[in-house]
Amino acid sequence: MDLKSLIATGLTKPQAEAYALLIELGEVKPAIAATRLKITRTNAYKVLDKLVELGLASKGEEGKTLAYSATNPIALRHFVTEFTSAQPLRYASLRGWPRPCRSWAAEAAPRPPPAVAAAPGAH
Repeated sequence: MDLKSLIATGLTKPQAEAYALLIELGEVKPAIAATRLKITRTNAYKVLDKLVELGLASKGEEGKTLAYSATNPIALRHFVTEFTSAQPLRYASLRGWPRPCRSWAAEAAPRPPPAVAAAPGAH
């Protein structure tokens, strides 16, 4: 995931790195995030909790420990829309980013019913 683009959306560098890590690993415990991001565990909790607050991640419990995972990347589009509407001139180039991939569009598009061939002689 391109960190420059994530930072351009309004995320801080640690938030962008944490979001990219969540996308890469799927689910992350704060201790692992701290190690991978080279930040303290306390800061890992703060960064991950901020991503939850922004709607870009979700938090769940695994026994006595917390685990974080990225929400659907479409949530990032919603975040960008809200962020750019608050600062329209500075971030006008980000509208519509990220573009949905074809598989998301295919899942959301209604499918037409299968065509039925006409019987010979029927008009």
